[in-house]
Amino acid sequence: MSPIAKLARALLAAALLLVAALLLVAAYPADALAKSAVAFLKFGGGGRGARARRAIMRSISSRYRTIDGQKVIDAAADLGIAFGKGPNLARAAKKVGVIAVVGGSVRGRRLALAVFSGVDGEVAAKASIGWRWASRKAVRRARRVVLRALRGIEPSGGGGGGGGGGGGGGLTFKPETVTRKNSGGGSG
Repeated sequence: MSPIAKLARALLAAALLLVAALLLVAAYPADALAKSAVAFLKFGGGGRGARARRAIMRSISSRYRTIDGQKVIDAAADLGIAFGKGPNLARAAKKVGVIAVVGGSVRGRRLALAVFSGVDGEVAAKASIGWRWASRKAVRRARRVVLRALRGIEPSGGGGGGGGGGGGGGLTFKPETVTRKNSGGGSG
């Protein structure tokens, strides 16, 4: 076989592989390639709560697409249901396409954090974390709480993709009163 024939055969094989790969990608659902989305409600605690929210959103954005929690609240209003945990939260989360809704509040030197499942609307994780400011250590602890909860929510059990951030929010998360018993430094 001549060198030109060998080259033509190799180019044909490469072209066929490329076409097969393109067909495979085209057949794969776009939803499966997209990152899972997580909604963040407006955190209580004024500017400190807003900074905590931004820091936590930024910390998970490499794995999940983060969106403004106001979209979930607006979806509940569009559906004509009251926004709150449970089935109503799950219906609103499904409409927006998020796997979870995260709420929090900074009071004193503590961040109360809650992750609600977008599947059933129930609390997937709850923690109280030492939070003087958005230190790396505090953000890592909060990130760990959120990611562990999200791994338990996602059908595949693994982290999704990542993405941008979101804006404000209309609902302020109001945590349960932090007592000595449940304020032992959060998880992990």
